[in-house]
Amino acid sequence: MITNAAVTRAYLSYWSLGTVILDISNPAKPGYLGRTARGQGNAHSAWLLPGEKILLETHETVRGRPVVWNIADPAKPVRLATVRLPWRLSPGGDFSGLPLADSVHDAKVVGRYAYFSWYGQGVALFDLKHPRKPKYVTRFRTPPGRDRHGLLCPGGTCTAVWGVFVMPKYVLASDLNSGLWVLSRPR
Repeated sequence: MITNAAVTRAYLSYWSLGTVILDISNPAKPGYLGRTARGQGNAHSAWLLPGEKILLETHETVRGRPVVWNIADPAKPVRLATVRLPWRLSPGGDFSGLPLADSVHDAKVVGRYAYFSWYGQGVALFDLKHPRKPKYVTRFRTPPGRDRHGLLCPGGTCTAVWGVFVMPKYVLASDLNSGLWVLSRPR
């Protein structure tokens, strides 16, 4: 992910190495600034909160959970919180024990709100006004659909929310099995 303002930093989800933070003020010679902790497993995506001091990182692992980081000093990111659902639904179909059933794929942040595509858990919304204490707001779970592609629940049916995109009035959720969902954005 690259910031929107004067582009000087890039945030690269680097799987087992965490999220790598680069200075790209000179794109021909990017400079290493730091990274989030190693060993958390499968850092998949990163998104900045307004002000660019707080980073939200997702992990594609068994029961992967998003992590909130303070990156004011990119050489020494500080873990602030782990985002957890207040309860977990069963994976949303027959996943046959596949590891991504309860994993977070992606996040988008608008203002202080984080929208997560959480595979078998659907779309989850959290308020990050206080980054050390993410507050659960709501969740939408698509109905299980037949896995025609054999990606998450081969031969079965499951909820497989892969993407989320936030618009001014709507939230788009893409489920690999049941298609595109258009949701009203909470006010």
